[in-house]
Amino acid sequence: MMNSNNNSYSNINSKFYQLNPYTTLAYFLCLTGITMFSFNPIFLVEALMGGIIFSAFIKNKKEVLSDLMFYIPLLILVGITNPLFSHKGVTPLFFM
Repeated sequence: MMNSNNNSYSNINSKFYQLNPYTTLAYFLCLTGITMFSFNPIFLVEALMGGIIFSAFIKNKKEVLSDLMFYIPLLILVGITNPLFSHKGVTPLFFM
């Protein structure tokens, strides 16, 4: 059994396990399906906001802000470096 000391994992588990597992599974499957198979930016922003809201539901405010301070610069970095490696679906072997 897990110790009931004051760490963040026990807090997450207690809130997460209170949710209905079928509802949580349906939510994650829908969210994953929307983000994988949709290229509509409105749907993608809604999926991102849904993920942030769900994270805020199972974590406290400080942990959510800490996560966002990590993921937002990572998102910007990937957005800037992606065009350097992706050339409209073409994989050039050599640049001339």
